[in-house]
Amino acid sequence: MVANATTTDVPLACNPQVFSKTELDEAISLALDVIFRLPKTKQELPDGFLFEYQGNEELFLKVARFAYNEHRCCPWESFGIEMEPFAAGSDGVIRLRYLGGSEEGKALQAEAMKHLERRRTTQRYESD
Repeated sequence: MVANATTTDVPLACNPQVFSKTELDEAISLALDVIFRLPKTKQELPDGFLFEYQGNEELFLKVARFAYNEHRCCPWESFGIEMEPFAAGSDGVIRLRYLGGSEEGKALQAEAMKHLERRRTTQRYESD
């Protein structure tokens, strides 16, 4: 990521209070899907993460909604979403670049993913 005056002025902090309780629950559920349940691959990058999905337009919109939610509470993060060409009605490749922009930003993202993983594990045990 190329830093510019606007990105370097944004503090590395997240504000989950931008969401109502209902919105926060929905954002967490969506994040669990996009980060853990749906990716076919996850690759660590120097400044973030790359997720790859086998999906369609509906999944593309779900990934885009995740990026929107994340950017609302963590405006310092950067996202890239791409969808390769594929025939209508069939699955194709979707990629999400989830970037922190720096070592500190990536560390915050990694910590958030650990927190989500604990939540996912807790939910799994509670439902058993």
